[in-house]
Amino acid sequence: MADTSDAKPPAGIIIRPGTAADADAISQVHYEALDRFHAFYGTFFKKHPRELIPIMTRRAFAEMRRPVQVFYVAAEKGEDGEEGDVVGFVRFSIEEAKTEEKKEKEEVKEKEEEEEEEEESPLACKEALKEVWKAFGEEQAKRDAMLKDAAKGQRHMWIQHLMIRPSHQRRGIGHALLARALLRADAARLPAVIVSSAESVGLYGKVGFVSLGSFRLDNGRWAREAVRVLTEEEEEEEEEGDHNMLVERYDGVFEVEDVMVRAVVVGGEVEQV
Repeated sequence: MADTSDAKPPAGIIIRPGTAADADAISQVHYEALDRFHAFYGTFFKKHPRELIPIMTRRAFAEMRRPVQVFYVAAEKGEDGEEGDVVGFVRFSIEEAKTEEKKEKEEVKEKEEEEEEEEESPLACKEALKEVWKAFGEEQAKRDAMLKDAAKGQRHMWIQHLMIRPSHQRRGIGHALLARALLRADAARLPAVIVSSAESVGLYGKVGFVSLGSFRLDNGRWAREAVRVLTEEEEEEEEEGDHNMLVERYDGVFEVEDVMVRAVVVGGEVEQV
């Protein structure tokens, strides 16, 4: 049984719908939660994650004009009842059912948009590292394909982010935010999908998610490859940079992620996806 009835947040924490006014606070939580990987991804992108995350968060709120985008935030609440800092958030969208024809049209549209917006995208890669980034992306393609197929074309909830400030992790805040989102899924009888870090698989398993597959990215390998390319470019231009710290930092570091799906839950009983 996948029970979300114990969705109450811990003492001193409130959960409420997120608004555009929360964008900066959400961005800060997101940035802190992913601190371990900023140097890695900052090597590839023209913009550092400290710039990228606020841009992408504001863009997400702009998309909320479409009713499929939803944020909930967890915030501290003082004894006087005043709300304090945002310490966590969940973001999800409702993805409509896809026929084969609709899938093909969306794939064509996505490809066209990627080609048109590659240079102006906030996520633009540094010119010298484009081929390395493309190869890195190909490793992620199997994970992304599994995520797209996880709900078998049905209308479903896609939980895109569940982030908690490191200082507030392991207090039940993530579970409360997740449960709040899943109440929406259960009310609409929707399956839910998510890409989970290795550390969070247990949390999602407790509320009914099962893993469809695990994927392991070798950050150390790609850091070495990026440094090789950058060093070659610097030698050609007679410049000198010290990238050893990047290689040392990510040697033996892996991003392990599971694609997970949660079936429709009605009255505490699981129905198959």
